[in-house]
Amino acid sequence: MPIIQCICGCGTGFEERDDHGRKRRFVSGHNCRVSPTRVGERITYKCEYCGKDKTKLLSQHKPYKHHFCSKYCKSVWLGKTYGRKGGLAAQESPNKSKPPLIPKEEHWNWKGGISKQNRGQDFEYKKWVREVLRRDDFTCSVCGNRGGRLSAHHIHEWEKYPELRYYPENGLCLCYGDHMKWHGLNKGAGR
Repeated sequence: MPIIQCICGCGTGFEERDDHGRKRRFVSGHNCRVSPTRVGERITYKCEYCGKDKTKLLSQHKPYKHHFCSKYCKSVWLGKTYGRKGGLAAQESPNKSKPPLIPKEEHWNWKGGISKQNRGQDFEYKKWVREVLRRDDFTCSVCGNRGGRLSAHHIHEWEKYPELRYYPENGLCLCYGDHMKWHGLNKGAGR
């Protein structure tokens, strides 16, 4: 298949026909917004963050978008414009190729840090679960079903009552469906 040049003036070579056999004149992303008399013409614009001049082909310039000289400038501008107090703009990165990190306290998903007693890796928690399930004879305290997908539920919440976390009296054996209902979630028992 013959190799032709993109007619926008960028000088990129590509195959004349696409995968469906249709003739192409532009590389993907380039377009015909410029008249044939302006092919290869370049436009100069200012970076919206740092104000540096940057040039690009007229056919690649999108007048309805914001324009930046680098990904760093774009990320800092987005942080200032749409971020929280400080955000990305509050910090300056010594390495201009990477945007600065958002401090963990300012991240949208920050919930105060991970508890030192991480339930999945805490030996005492696992021991508590086994004791609660054995005490209730592996039977759901709500529906009475024996076996299946069971879990130990804290009667007094884990976060609010740290002194009661590992007492078996503070636990109930619940099947998956009843545990989800207890927490107000609509999940089926068979999942």
